[in-house]
Amino acid sequence: FLMIRRPPRSTPSNSSAASDVYKRQVRVWVADSKGRGVYGRLETYSNFLILKPFRNLSPGETYEVRISNIHAVGDTSQVYNIAFSFKTSDEVDETPPRITRILQLVNVDGSIKRLPLDVPVRPDGAFLIVFSEPMFQREFNPRSGIIIEPGVVESMHVTFPTVTEARLDVNGLLEDTTYTIKLKKGLFWDLAGNPTPEHSFTFRTEERE
Repeated sequence: FLMIRRPPRSTPSNSSAASDVYKRQVRVWVADSKGRGVYGRLETYSNFLILKPFRNLSPGETYEVRISNIHAVGDTSQVYNIAFSFKTSDEVDETPPRITRILQLVNVDGSIKRLPLDVPVRPDGAFLIVFSEPMFQREFNPRSGIIIEPGVVESMHVTFPTVTEARLDVNGLLEDTTYTIKLKKGLFWDLAGNPTPEHSFTFRTEERE
């Protein structure tokens, strides 16, 4: 996929093709060195666009990108037109990223400590997911791809402290309870668009006095 960042304050939406108009304003055009257009699904988020081509881009090829009529929602006083080019790698990366380890994060006297999961986890648990390579940092609803058993938690939130790590905060875990968290396939992607396989881990929460 191709990620294109844009000015903030834009409203999320979705369109089905590269030539579609975002909110009847933004247009994205991509073509190779011979002028052949690249078509795909255009996804829009709060401050970036993702173009997922229907076919893989050619290795070792130079592509030109043009984005026109970008402006903040409700403000047409400043309009942005962007043009840039990029060249694809000579080799195609089809190797999925791996989750190499998962640790718990504990705040000890204002300092964040990384502990193994065999140490009882606090009910307001925070976990660090470590990947084998740099990952694409995106916004998403954790409930769509993370299953926690047993029971229902109050909330979940995912952030990316580094390009090879994701932090999962879980609120509302019960004390002295064994949990299993399943991360569904494709919950995370590497920079080439390869999804992570399904991954599960188990831990037990501490019993507070």
